[in-house]
Amino acid sequence: MQKEGNHVVESPVESRADFLDRPVSVVLAVSCGLAAAALGMTYAGFFN
Repeated sequence: MQKEGNHVVESPVESRADFLDRPVSVVLAVSCGLAAAALGMTYAGFFN
């Protein structure tokens, strides 16, 4: 973080407060996969 006069200048990583590390990406991928599987099973249960 740098100060330029009265303004604070942050890099994109600093402004997001962190970067997407592997555990975060894995949790995101697994949760999206489980949600898709649940929707698929619900769809198959109603229309079969």
